[in-house]
Amino acid sequence: MLEDRQESLSESTTTQGPPRASKALNPQTRCGSTPSVSASKWPAQSVTSIGTRGNFKVVNTESGDDYRSDAVLVVTGSRYRRLNVPGEEDLIGAGIHFCATCDGPFYKDEEMLAVRGGNSGFEEGLFLAKFGTKVTILEVGDTPRASRIFQEQVENNQRWKFAQTPPFRSSKATGR
Repeated sequence: MLEDRQESLSESTTTQGPPRASKALNPQTRCGSTPSVSASKWPAQSVTSIGTRGNFKVVNTESGDDYRSDAVLVVTGSRYRRLNVPGEEDLIGAGIHFCATCDGPFYKDEEMLAVRGGNSGFEEGLFLAKFGTKVTILEVGDTPRASRIFQEQVENNQRWKFAQTPPFRSSKATGR
């Protein structure tokens, strides 16, 4: 399994990957509880550019907020999807990555951005929070698409920050 852990909507606990695989082989072990969750709201921000400033990767927003980190992780789900903004190609593999499991440990004790969300983005971001000092997820759209259980876990994690944004339009990246 590439996933570090799996949330199950039919169970009230989180199971790490290897024990989950073992449990799947034993059909007698089943739970039926449903987690209690609460709705969350975050202010939307429009991303205007992605670039570099010194050793940092910077995502700029129309509101004037800049999100600075050592890495930007594009978390798009089961297949790699690019943002398709100018300058992105120059930073892939040099600060922009697609796999938290593969690349997250390289950014231990650093700040990271997880771009795009849904369940994949939130799950990858929660995994990244084990390594980084802070993980900011930039969700495309005006409402979180992740399940309520992931939203609740993000709210309760002090290493997390959440921001929403319309689709990306441009980048100021200048290369590796």
